Amino acid sequence: MPPSWLNESGTKLLLMLAAVVALFMVGRWISARAESSAHDPTLIQDETPATRPTILKGPDSAPPDPNAPVHPEMDFGPVVLRKLYFNGFDATGGPADPLNFVDDATLEVYFKHTGALLENTYTVATPAGLIQLLRDKNWDILYSPEIFIVNRYDLKLIRETILERIVDDSELRQSHAESDMERFMG
Repeated sequence: MPPSWLNESGTKLLLMLAAVVALFMVGRWISARAESSAHDPTLIQDETPATRPTILKGPDSAPPDPNAPVHPEMDFGPVVLRKLYFNGFDATGGPADPLNFVDDATLEVYFKHTGALLENTYTVATPAGLIQLLRDKNWDILYSPEIFIVNRYDLKLIRETILERIVDDSELRQSHAESDMERFMG
């Protein structure tokens, strides 16, 4: 005879608990796979002539249009920066006032080794641009989880800094996924 707590409602409770644990495990497995697909430790590179970025040429072998609204595709060795664009101005031309701007930059990065494609948006601003935005909107506070503050618009600096952040974030996620797996496997 089974214990009294294992009656019909107890069996249902155990089945529901088993289902929740199974869903949790499947979710963790999927999450770990998704996080590791964006990880590519070879992104950190030394600055040798072979690894300097090169602008990719179009199908007709002509260089990309420098006046295009989207930054031209660039090869950084293990990754390709496929897109970099701002909402309010052309990335290659920059804002009207390089010392006073706030805008969102969207990057699309292709990881050659894994085939993963990452797209994310970051706020880029100067201190003067942030002050002006707060005044214009009559805000007392501004929150942006992904913000880069620069002294002036410098496309190369912005591009390199955001790419470093993407690499750091993917390595941190990979490290957390590995330690979670070690704790789980125990």
